[in-house]
Amino acid sequence: MLNKIKLLFILISSSLVVQGQEIEVIHHISSDQTYPIKINENESLIIYLNFYSPGITNYKALPYFFVNGWYEMDENSEKKNLVGVYRPSNSLVLFAPMDNGPTYLDCIDDTTLNMDTTTYLERFYFPLNARSEKTNKGVWINKNQKTFINNIDFDKKNVCHRVFLKGGDLSRDVNRSIDITDFVISPFGNNDIYLEDYNIKLHSSHKDSLGNSHILLLITNEYVVPSSSSSGGYYYLMLDKYQVIRKNKYLETYNQGKYISYKDDNFSHATKQRFLVIADWSDSQIIGSFIIDKGKIETEKEW
Repeated sequence: MLNKIKLLFILISSSLVVQGQEIEVIHHISSDQTYPIKINENESLIIYLNFYSPGITNYKALPYFFVNGWYEMDENSEKKNLVGVYRPSNSLVLFAPMDNGPTYLDCIDDTTLNMDTTTYLERFYFPLNARSEKTNKGVWINKNQKTFINNIDFDKKNVCHRVFLKGGDLSRDVNRSIDITDFVISPFGNNDIYLEDYNIKLHSSHKDSLGNSHILLLITNEYVVPSSSSSGGYYYLMLDKYQVIRKNKYLETYNQGKYISYKDDNFSHATKQRFLVIADWSDSQIIGSFIIDKGKIETEKEW
């Protein structure tokens, strides 16, 4: 009955070449989720949703994402297509189009959708900021009939990240991907980062004389609406010559409202880079520093 979660898109965030070995960070994001919705003791329905970003992002307004999918009453019933808009911490509104209705939405401009919602006789509304259990109910409107149904639990993740490190060394005919998700997601929670601006890219890499690869990743979890949850830093991984992870370390160098880092342009060295940590841009007081050298990161002054 339930479709397998499928891939929304695959992004190769960045790549670099280290002594003939190309290294890539591959970011898989799956946003497809299936939700069981209870209507009453004897009836329930299944809603399948796919979340995706609008074509135009207005960072001055509250974030929103488009949704498409379907719903069905049981295994033998016909699936009905759904389109709608998801506004985090506000609401999810879904519409069931007619046979000739759209199954995918986009923007005309910053404020207008390409759909006339007055033409839909069937719709779902799920409040996401209800303050009491009494008001925390979804509403299913089918023609003139209104039915209260269980709400969707958005505390459960609606997006799943998988991050892979791919390295190819043709001299040993090794070409495989290494799942580093648990390493690079763990500083930010339990892989429940749903539709924020989570970014990961290769900062630098170095292969030593023993064949070990030292890889430094730059990661930020910058919410669309800045909050105390926005943070970032560098993740160090050491892989041996067989591409097995032997060392790992995360160093947070940015935390919204607490500290931020920048490169020290007055520091001069053939291979090393020095970064200063300050309390905030409005406060130039230096509270710490760290050094990056040949794919490694080292704390110079704790902050």
